Amino acid sequence: MASTEEAVAAQPGWYEDPWRQAPLRWYDGTEWTATLSYQSGWYPDPWREAEKRWFDGRQWTGHKHDAAAPTSPSTSGRLAPLLESAPAIVVIDVETTGLSRADRIVEIAMITLDSQGTVVDEFTTMVNPHRDVGATWIHGLTATMLADAPSFSEIAAAVASRMDGAIIAAHNAPFDTRMLDAELSRSGIEVDWGRHLDTLTVTRHKLAVACGIHGVVLDDAHCALNDARATAELLVRVSADFTGPGRPTRTGVRAPSSVRTSTRAHGQSVHVTPPYLVELAGNSHPEPDVAPYSMLLAQALADLVLTEHERAELADLAAQFGLSPADVDRAHRGFLHDLLEAALDDGVITDEELDRLLRVAALLDLPPETVTARTNPYRFTEHELPLTAGLQVCFTGEVTDARGTSVDRDALHTLAAAAGLAPVESVTKKNCDLLVAADSSSLSGKAKAAHRYGTHIADADAFLTALERGAALTVRSMQPSGVACVCEQCGASWSAARRAKTCRTCRPGAKRVPAGV
Repeated sequence: MASTEEAVAAQPGWYEDPWRQAPLRWYDGTEWTATLSYQSGWYPDPWREAEKRWFDGRQWTGHKHDAAAPTSPSTSGRLAPLLESAPAIVVIDVETTGLSRADRIVEIAMITLDSQGTVVDEFTTMVNPHRDVGATWIHGLTATMLADAPSFSEIAAAVASRMDGAIIAAHNAPFDTRMLDAELSRSGIEVDWGRHLDTLTVTRHKLAVACGIHGVVLDDAHCALNDARATAELLVRVSADFTGPGRPTRTGVRAPSSVRTSTRAHGQSVHVTPPYLVELAGNSHPEPDVAPYSMLLAQALADLVLTEHERAELADLAAQFGLSPADVDRAHRGFLHDLLEAALDDGVITDEELDRLLRVAALLDLPPETVTARTNPYRFTEHELPLTAGLQVCFTGEVTDARGTSVDRDALHTLAAAAGLAPVESVTKKNCDLLVAADSSSLSGKAKAAHRYGTHIADADAFLTALERGAALTVRSMQPSGVACVCEQCGASWSAARRAKTCRTCRPGAKRVPAGV
């Protein structure tokens, strides 16, 4: 690249910007223009402190290097124990249209670190997937922003050449390498991934949480470059926690002479409020062995639909992560537990929150009691119920009176009838007004039915005392929650008064809504 001093006698072209506002400024053969080049990359250092300095598309950074610097691995430095024979670690982050191998990458960033943890190269670009861009609420990218970006095939060689011989690191590396492997395969590049370094496995937290714990600044998360930079710094901070070194990746691809990129400008993200479940799962802390799988559940369940294809993809992910059916069940239960912890953090559980949590349980093939056992204590309301004649009452559990004497079911029925009440044998929606239980927190079959129908519940000792005194009874009740259902055909979830196997749309004779309506 010609220097600024040569521009006076040169032909029109791009030259080093004498005002250092950007790497290059257009010289029209007579004078400097206002046209600047903001392409990210390594350029001659305007301050001459090194041969090259990195321009990130917005500004000059502190990352510098000299072409003559040795490329052989160093035996010292914080990352040296992780390098073994490799010259560098390449930290990757990808943003995608979805979770399956059929989905596409919409943005990639690669940060190359030497043994000291110093950044020696950065590569990033948005990628046109030539299909729907997927969840904008995750990556903040739109079709318009990606319209002029290169396709992955245009950058495949540049990506593969940076990986060749380096150790790959990422936060949830199995997912990033899976998506990248699919893209490279489409471009005819086969990869031996070696053994990667995964900061998620070490920290057990999502990137934003892990960064907060370890004092790493993460601005504008889910921008690939910002996430990769944060992961690179996080890697240095937690390097001593890895149990051993990585093994180099092999692609056999040499660097192309040039590559077209399209970088996201600073703050260039569309901010869309994420679905409720994604926000709720923000501070989840799964067990290390299931963490990569659990991290993806929130995205898969965000719309409260799990299609057959999505279930197959989750099963494929579990297999890739080496998870057994018991591990997957543990991951599902842990995920739901974390959702419940987050939902109950404010001490309130709304009907809408309960509905979503029950539908998540149904989608994960977990019993509804997994949710209701935790949420019921937050949903009860107490009030006084007069024991008027004709009140229909049912009994459950072994009842003892105030003196500790056991009272059998027949004796309870006799006492209730003598007070003008109407004893019944079961809890139904229309034929039971009150359930008397040995413990009103009971989860017996009758208690579950009472919760489902909103039937009043009272402790047995309080009931016997009220009968004896002829006083009103303190009872508990809650709004009925409905039954969470999952359609066997389309995978949609919904709540209904009774269980059903097919949603309205998929039932025979139902009118189909045209696509796009």
